[in-house]
Amino acid sequence: MRGQRFVTYLETTTAEWQPSPSGQVRRLRLSTDPETGAFSQLLAVVPGFQVPEKPHFADSDQEIFLVEGEFAYDHLAVPRAGDYLYRPAGTVYGGGEHSVAGGVQLISFGRAPVKFHLEDAPDPWPGEYLIDQRWNPRPVQPFMVRSDSLPWVRSRLGYGIREKRLRGVPGEPARYGGRSAHSPWAADAAFLLALPAGYRGPFPLWSGFLVELFVLAGSATVEEVRWQRGSYTFGRPLGETVVTSELICYGRCFELDS
Repeated sequence: MRGQRFVTYLETTTAEWQPSPSGQVRRLRLSTDPETGAFSQLLAVVPGFQVPEKPHFADSDQEIFLVEGEFAYDHLAVPRAGDYLYRPAGTVYGGGEHSVAGGVQLISFGRAPVKFHLEDAPDPWPGEYLIDQRWNPRPVQPFMVRSDSLPWVRSRLGYGIREKRLRGVPGEPARYGGRSAHSPWAADAAFLLALPAGYRGPFPLWSGFLVELFVLAGSATVEEVRWQRGSYTFGRPLGETVVTSELICYGRCFELDS
């Protein structure tokens, strides 16, 4: 059962981040459901960051979007700004996590995660994603998408509005990897959304869905509140929207309760 998670507006560039004792990591909680423990947060690491943690997995779906910089989770390709990662519950990763240049990630969990270490993993770690079938027997695999390799496509939301589909189809229920009794806040789709400069009207939304949006570039006013890089919302933004320069957002959508 989902609880309340709505955030009308959060300006992350002026919000108070929480530093780690080491000073290598800062966190900013964006939204939380107190009923399920599902949350989204920004995590920033300094250049040269390293964590010598063994390979591990969580019992929750996890989605990551690299907002800035780069961050290596294992020996696979290093995710960089604009990359999206999807990890179903039980995805094993880690072993040498680090960032050479530093970076900022937007991380989301579909429920309160519990972390487990895979003590019997091969040593040295081969850098391969595994699925622990005890936790996740469904036919969906973890993956990474480089958004700069995807084409912009016309959105059903209206003329001039474009989207890049990172996972699933925005505005449609997910075939795999969406909401479940186990992960109530697993998203149906993840995407990039672009509203053209000069757009004026109600904020475009898919019928029957909530959205989570984080502004990557551009500017607009939504309900007379200025949106710019770093602005965040979770829910269904309403009211008059005026886009002054092309507004590009990373987003996820969630089918509303029936």
